[in-house]
Amino acid sequence: MEEGEAVEFSPENGIFEQCTLASHPSESLLLLRRKADPAAQPFEASLSAVRPTPPPTPADFFSRLVVGTIVEAATPEGWARGRWLEPVPGSAAPLSVKLEADGMVTSVTEADVRPARDWVDGQWNLLVQPEPAPPPEQQAPAANVKMSDAPADSELPAPEPAAEMEQQPASSVTSSNADTSTN
Repeated sequence: MEEGEAVEFSPENGIFEQCTLASHPSESLLLLRRKADPAAQPFEASLSAVRPTPPPTPADFFSRLVVGTIVEAATPEGWARGRWLEPVPGSAAPLSVKLEADGMVTSVTEADVRPARDWVDGQWNLLVQPEPAPPPEQQAPAANVKMSDAPADSELPAPEPAAEMEQQPASSVTSSNADTSTN
């Protein structure tokens, strides 16, 4: 990383704050300047808590989003990780993300969302994402049953009577769930 480069700082709170690299006084220490307050004095940050600014969002990113996808959403404090939620029809910001840092749900626009990535050994890695659900025609028929089509309780078959268990004295009962592992 070079002086003047845009970077992101995350002090273990799940928020990636936008900063500028002011200097690199040692191999493991950086001096950063917050983008929100460029006139403020630079602050020290561990190299492990700093990453470059992620690459641009791919053009097809939003067409591949499924509920539960881990994303990063813009907040007043910086970029925060969260999970993509169902769209909210009719809302000015119809997209929602549940933030990991505080569990709050925030409404966002597409400009405020990007893929969640980790900076590992000098490379960007997308976080593992949930598999999209198969198209309805490939799902098992039971998955497509509407609750209105389910039989009423009175239409369900009666449960079979349980077989009577033989009574044993308490001293002869053994547990099949006993922990036999050794540490």
